[in-house]
Amino acid sequence: MCPAGAPPPQDDPGVPPCPSPKLTETQRRVYEVITYEPIFQDAVLTASQLPPGEVLAAFTTLELKGLIKRLPGQLVVRTGRA
Repeated sequence: MCPAGAPPPQDDPGVPPCPSPKLTETQRRVYEVITYEPIFQDAVLTASQLPPGEVLAAFTTLELKGLIKRLPGQLVVRTGRA
């Protein structure tokens, strides 16, 4: 079992991997751009090469799934629950 906020277990044969949440192609592209270091939302928009409305919707969904966190100053960061 993966506790909230904890990264999935590494390649330990005795520990089953954490299930990945189901993501759409857009959500997956946005999530792949976001790292464990805070990144500006504008940088995610540029790197993902998706329309702004789709990226903002993906931010909301990813945040609701507990995969990212929005920070002050227009920053986003992974939470480690992937």
